[in-house]
Amino acid sequence: MSVLEWKKLDLFHLVIPPPSTNLQSLSGDITAHCFNWNTTVFCEQNGFIHVYTENWENVVFKSQLGDKQPIKCCALTNNGLLATASQDDNFVVSIHIYDLKRLSRKQGAPIISTANLPSTSTITCMQVETISEKIFAISIGFDKGDILLHYGKLIRDLSPSIRQFSIGLRPINGIHFETSFTTDAVQPSCNIFVISLDGVFCFSLSDKGQPEPKLKLQNDKKTFNRCCTIRQQRGFSMNNPDPEALLVVGSDDAIYCFTRDGRGPCYAIEGQKKYVSWVGPYMIAVVKEQKSILSSQPGTTLIVVDTENKMIVFSQHIEDLFCIINRKNDFYVITREEEPTSKSYAYNMYILEEHDISFKVRLLTKNVMYDTALRLLEREGLAPSDDAAIVRYQFGNHLLSKGDPSRAAKEYIRTIGFVKPFNVISKLLTPRYNEYLIEYLEEFVKSDEATDEHRRLLQSCLDRRDLSSGIEQLSTLQDGTHNTDNIQLGDFKYPSNRAANFLLFANVWHSLRKDQNLAELYKEQEILNFFLESGQELLEKHSETVLATIKALVRDKKTDNILDFLSILSQDIEFCLNILTEIIQINPDCDEKLYYYMLILYLELWREKKASSEDILNFLKNKRLRHDKVLIICGLYLFTNGIKHIQSNPTDAELNNGGETILKECMNSLIKNFPEHSFLFETSSRSFLMLLKNACNNTAMNALHLKQFFKDKSLKAFMDTHNELASINDLKDQIKQSTSLISRYRCNPIEFRNTSCDICRQPLHMPSVYFLCQHSFHKECLNYNSKLVSNASCSVCSNNANYYVDKEDTNPFEEDDEDSGDIIAGISKSLATGIIPLTSGNNIITTESLTSGNSKTKAWAGRISEKRVAASSNPFDANYNSFD
Repeated sequence: MSVLEWKKLDLFHLVIPPPSTNLQSLSGDITAHCFNWNTTVFCEQNGFIHVYTENWENVVFKSQLGDKQPIKCCALTNNGLLATASQDDNFVVSIHIYDLKRLSRKQGAPIISTANLPSTSTITCMQVETISEKIFAISIGFDKGDILLHYGKLIRDLSPSIRQFSIGLRPINGIHFETSFTTDAVQPSCNIFVISLDGVFCFSLSDKGQPEPKLKLQNDKKTFNRCCTIRQQRGFSMNNPDPEALLVVGSDDAIYCFTRDGRGPCYAIEGQKKYVSWVGPYMIAVVKEQKSILSSQPGTTLIVVDTENKMIVFSQHIEDLFCIINRKNDFYVITREEEPTSKSYAYNMYILEEHDISFKVRLLTKNVMYDTALRLLEREGLAPSDDAAIVRYQFGNHLLSKGDPSRAAKEYIRTIGFVKPFNVISKLLTPRYNEYLIEYLEEFVKSDEATDEHRRLLQSCLDRRDLSSGIEQLSTLQDGTHNTDNIQLGDFKYPSNRAANFLLFANVWHSLRKDQNLAELYKEQEILNFFLESGQELLEKHSETVLATIKALVRDKKTDNILDFLSILSQDIEFCLNILTEIIQINPDCDEKLYYYMLILYLELWREKKASSEDILNFLKNKRLRHDKVLIICGLYLFTNGIKHIQSNPTDAELNNGGETILKECMNSLIKNFPEHSFLFETSSRSFLMLLKNACNNTAMNALHLKQFFKDKSLKAFMDTHNELASINDLKDQIKQSTSLISRYRCNPIEFRNTSCDICRQPLHMPSVYFLCQHSFHKECLNYNSKLVSNASCSVCSNNANYYVDKEDTNPFEEDDEDSGDIIAGISKSLATGIIPLTSGNNIITTESLTSGNSKTKAWAGRISEKRVAASSNPFDANYNSFD
């Protein structure tokens, strides 16, 4: 199964680190980088080496060769030694060892060892390790399958002690040293893993630094190994090496793991691997994506796998991914963006951070991964906690719903002391979970939280188990496989009342077989209590025995009301109907209530489509029952055929003729005579008839008789409440709309852009009136009264606009005595209302055309002419006439 098919949950996320952690000092092309648990080193093309200490403080110094020979590979040891390797055009390798423990900002790091060696190919990888205080190991891989190796003391010049070994013909893509400690050895033993493009090799190093072939872990020319790492457990340090370290190799088809003795697990993740790391339970892989039509350059995908829980906890496509750095169990993702204008690079850093444990538990439980959530809590040391108990309780509920009560009970037991016992007991109260409830209660009573109620419940569960076994034993005896004469009643004696009731039933059954008189043995209440507790359980397995027992009660006249027993067993309608049929056959003159109850059982079967209408009608024809009661019962079950049968009976025609009219008159009369009790009569006809019947017969009213009455009252109250709530919601909507409209007018400024009056169409001048509908008027044109602000309205928008024209005067130009001085306003209002057309054919109406009318019109026009003569042509004068 491929790892990519595992369940995916985002338990990690990328966050931006604090400002103190940044890479702003990096701007050149980085040719090599390396890191350990507290230090990170970047080597630039121009020869500068950037060292980031534990607190991400940056120290920069220049390498020995500068920009003449850029550093191609670098490596760090756990004790602060930095090894760099550069190469010139003639493939001469230059090695420098820096002591970062003496790093300073002024002088950088001192060089404590160097080496210059010839080679025939290009450097591909490098690894250094401090094996002990006296042994220093360094190895360099080349693209033609050779390695350079030094294993011994760290001296000033390493050139004489470095040897060249040929591993294969394909490029070397990774080298790792693996150290193992033994109690009797003076020096630790060391193995070296060499990873080529098509093979994985393991060598053991002798004290003289000679690699001795130990095992060829992989030799497959079809497999391309790209990168490798050593798996490290959490808490690993240079003083505490991991004894179970694994070599992790990233190949194109999968990620393979190797030990010093052979191959380990394999994880099927396809794609070319650019980086692989494994810390604790998490394995991180950077997979190069294939080129697509949408992107010219392939991107990369960062995948984080939880190997213990077998799920992918992070997967995201990242553009321009440069490298990933692991420091103190934290992963830093570094991206690089090229700036073509300045020929420099911008480096950004993100932290791959885990979500907090509460978020992860919520996410896992939401996806029904309870066992994984419990393992995460246990990994964090929170196994005995409230959070773990809640998860176990939810896990138990899930197992119970899936049909695995055994595992659910085990999870419930582990919640004792954290989860209230009621929550668990309520899940296991059914008889089929009795054994698991006993298992839980037996553990719970051992705790300090147990009470006497819990102990009594445990005893009841034990008795229920004993009852089940007793029923099985009784069933075996009834089958006739054993001799019933040897039955000892003491075999059924149990300490609790439940077991005593079973003893009662066993004695009743035994007495029936020997034709003994029940009246001499037990009282009716004792047998009724037994059926009340155990009737359903016995009916499921021994229906014939229960039927025989109830028949014996009736036959021996042990009970006066068999309906008390049938009400206990009312869930099995057919069983109760069989009992009533046999009882009526034995004693046809039995109580009339049995016939009505039998009719109810027939109607129940008819409702469930187990009985036909003809069967019920035949029952009604053969049994002479009171029609009023039959009508009520048939009406309750909406059995219309039965109602028609009663109505068609001529002996009861008086119930049908005018019945509805008489009923209404009776109800109205009662409401009139007893107004204080009118609420009793405001109900349906059926409910009223039931109340009236019981009152007339002077019989006691049961809750069943009042059921329909309260139902009608509740329905009426519900409808009234529903209508009131609907009205309230409508009012709230109206208030909300009005509030929104007022808020819009208050909070949103309105820009008035009109430059002319919407009545006279002349330029606006002060004073003017502006409405929210964006219509504007001269105050004189609108005849706006500033004292009546609330009555003002827009004459364009309003259908009943008031232009202040006297409706009784047929001449619109007749002069008003109270407003006779404003002739211009009168003309503008008249023209705006459309009373006088602005044009007559092709001629514009002038003052002369107005003077051709009656005397009043002539006088008004004359005043217009006088006012036009007196008007000024200066627009800033008070007598300026805008018509000119």
